[in-house]
Amino acid sequence: MPQNNVDALPVCNKPAGSKLIRIPKDYQDIQSAITAAKSGDCICVSSGQYKLQEPLLLDRDVHILGDDDGVPAGVTVTMDRHSVFLSTPDIHMLTVATNSARISNIQFRHVDQKENKQPTKELVFCMFLKSGNILVDNCRIYSSFASCVGVSSQCRPTLNGCDLSGAEYGIFACSQSHTRFRKNTIEGCSLGMYFDEGSTGVVEDNTVDGCALGIELTSRAIPMLRRNVITKSKTIGIYISSGEPTKEHPHIFGNTVSGGAVGFQIDHTANPTLEKNTVTDNSVCGVRITDTGAGIFLFNDIADNDVGLVIEGSSTPSVTKNSIRGNTTSGVEVSGATTFGLLKDNDIVGNGTGIRVLDSATPSILENRIYQNEQSGIDLTLSGPVKIKKNEIMENKQHGMRVSNSLPEVIDNQFVRNVGKGILITDSTGGQYAENVVAENQAAGIEISNSIDITLSENSILSNGREGVLVQSGSTITMRLNTVEKNTNHEVYESTDSKINTLTR
Repeated sequence: MPQNNVDALPVCNKPAGSKLIRIPKDYQDIQSAITAAKSGDCICVSSGQYKLQEPLLLDRDVHILGDDDGVPAGVTVTMDRHSVFLSTPDIHMLTVATNSARISNIQFRHVDQKENKQPTKELVFCMFLKSGNILVDNCRIYSSFASCVGVSSQCRPTLNGCDLSGAEYGIFACSQSHTRFRKNTIEGCSLGMYFDEGSTGVVEDNTVDGCALGIELTSRAIPMLRRNVITKSKTIGIYISSGEPTKEHPHIFGNTVSGGAVGFQIDHTANPTLEKNTVTDNSVCGVRITDTGAGIFLFNDIADNDVGLVIEGSSTPSVTKNSIRGNTTSGVEVSGATTFGLLKDNDIVGNGTGIRVLDSATPSILENRIYQNEQSGIDLTLSGPVKIKKNEIMENKQHGMRVSNSLPEVIDNQFVRNVGKGILITDSTGGQYAENVVAENQAAGIEISNSIDITLSENSILSNGREGVLVQSGSTITMRLNTVEKNTNHEVYESTDSKINTLTR
């Protein structure tokens, strides 16, 4: 039994006047013992194999406790889907419908012995918690063809220290249910945990490993997820959809999501708070916010994914104080004509590109530290009027910022010690660059090519490895009150087919 996950092994604590019922000493089968029990009784099941000929119904306020007697397999209860005694093959193995009950230290196996297993037509569970305040602890729950645990809206269960493995759902929390899941391990399911409309509760310190989808919250479900470990999900680690931005939203705190395809996906007006999560080693991206997703993202560590953070599809998240580092293609990618969002006070370090903005997206990029990325710190391609203000953009291995077919507002940033240009502007019409420090870059401070109506105002362009300002390929710019000094080749150079308008005030 999974004894390492719980704080202490379960024992049978009987209230005064209750009795201890032993199986097989007092009754040969579990259902007979339940039927004979009174409220408060403890049913102690000796170790061994128990094959059910019909499903179990727990409708008494009792504690069913498996006594492992030192036997490694402990208590194993099995029901075969194709047993000749069943009226239908698709039926819950155990249904719990009572006021208060506890189930401890038992292995439940809901099996289909046929090689070609057919999917169930309706939701079928190894254990269905229908009503009451139910505690299930230190159990192993397995289904080879259906789901492990279902929770109805009338039940308030706690699952603690259990191992679950199933063909479909590990846990299915129905609409309006309230649950607590703690220190459980869920492996190899199609969906580890599913929370339906309006469901609430606390999900903490669980491990969800190798499921197709780790955890899904949908239709305004708002459980709190804390300190869970979700690994090797084939599609998405944690998926949050269909929220209401003006109402209470789920709080996702301190989880580790790693080794899958997408770490988090937020969409369809979902509006969670993600705080202090670690999102690493996902093959597609760490976090994807899409299809009108939103949310608040604070103090997360998003590292070593292909892309750290994707914002697309008219989404509007607030991303502040995160560490976005070591992601292969880019730290942040923002795309889509009605995609906005705020990127503020983040450390964006050691990625492929620091931040990429494309396809008319218009985020605000404020007060970030964008350092040591393998390509450019910021790359704008066909972006909207992006606001870029008060960022430190330093020591990137190509350019501090590359601008193509875009017209940003770039104010009060530092572009310092980048290997290429401080700012490279190509094929653009419009754009305001004011009060920036562009210094000590190995190539030109600012290079402008094949662009018109670019305005440079009150910038300090100092000590760059080539030109301070290089204007070429038919470009037209306006310069006003810039300080351009101590650059290696020329302070300002314009090709014969380009034009600089200089204003003195």
